[in-house]
Amino acid sequence: HTDTPLADFNSENKTGTPEPSGGNLTWAWGGGGGDWCDPGSHLIAQRDLNGNGIATIVIANPNRAFVGTGGNASGRPLYNIPIDSSVYPINVSQPPYGYYESSGLKTNDIYGESHYAYIAPQSNSSEEIIILDVAGSNPIFVKSIELSDSKKKGSKNVFVSNNMLYFIATDNNLYVYSLDASRTNPVLKGSVSVGGTSNRMYVVNGYVFVAMDATSNQLLIFDATNP
Repeated sequence: HTDTPLADFNSENKTGTPEPSGGNLTWAWGGGGGDWCDPGSHLIAQRDLNGNGIATIVIANPNRAFVGTGGNASGRPLYNIPIDSSVYPINVSQPPYGYYESSGLKTNDIYGESHYAYIAPQSNSSEEIIILDVAGSNPIFVKSIELSDSKKKGSKNVFVSNNMLYFIATDNNLYVYSLDASRTNPVLKGSVSVGGTSNRMYVVNGYVFVAMDATSNQLLIFDATNP
């Protein structure tokens, strides 16, 4: 094979994506943005959110991003940010953004779908989970889940997969609820203790992966395929 010398790299336009061709590199034209030799140039947007709250969580899909704030009382629990992913690079809309507001509410975690978003609120909330309709600009309250026997309120983590809602409450229990199409009637299917404080959670095909705030057994995996 023939190695491409450094001089050839530096003499060419470095925008676009390199493609292999017969052992050398040729430069792909069009469809790209930024200089791939300078990763910093790939920042395509930065947005200021209303208020001075600290962004603590973000999740996105092809149509929108959801950002939650914590750390102080100056931000909104959830911002609804439209995205146009039909163009390259994606177009992130300019503020002001729609948001959900509830007095004193701050966010530990968010999960978002095309029409619904789920907030795991901090312990200053009276709810464990808040479900919102986000089809429009301003999220609309749909339903909350409140555990009547829980002495600690709020939740650490939330995830939704295949119409099943998973969350770890501040009582360190993992709860699984089934969801109907309207998200107005969540039904408890089961719960189990995680035995400590969770940091993050992810669900794949009914298996729940939990990253624990611990120095041993840091990863827990639960079979929730038949909760």
